Amino acid sequence: ILNLNGELSPSLSSSSALLWIYFLVAIGLALQVGAANWDIIWHGVVNVESFFTPPHTVLYSGVGLSLIATVVGIVVSIRQKTSLRNPFSIYRSIPNPLKIIVLGCLVEVFSGQFDNWWHANFGFDGLLSPPHLMLISGMLISIIGALIGTHLFSSLKKFKILSEMICYGILWMI
Repeated sequence: ILNLNGELSPSLSSSSALLWIYFLVAIGLALQVGAANWDIIWHGVVNVESFFTPPHTVLYSGVGLSLIATVVGIVVSIRQKTSLRNPFSIYRSIPNPLKIIVLGCLVEVFSGQFDNWWHANFGFDGLLSPPHLMLISGMLISIIGALIGTHLFSSLKKFKILSEMICYGILWMI
């Protein structure tokens, strides 16, 4: 997306770059949903009560992918604007769906810390413990942001339709 000089590649417009960003966020969320299901099975079979389990690693890799893709989308959006003199104009240059995704990712990151604390203090946690509900809320916020961002594109390219289908599927699974 960016060339060696840090400028946006002329072959990619901001809108197509953002569509890729929303697609990567959706893939990150798909990783999270799959890992959450794996985590439920893991707790039933292995019964190890630690935060540092393979399902949690995959889950937070999905959070990381979503967060990194969103940060890249924000950087691309800010670099597109030429007259960025004050912080409010920088904030306004960020598309609203990316702001929603950042909020969801931050909720997910904090839920991970909360879950670690919860495991350390209470051991076994149920399926609907407060940290898990917080994680589900963050996932829901993030996928809604990705779905809004994908839906705002006026073109009906196959890639847009595929991205929307993935978003709707993840939304249904959450």
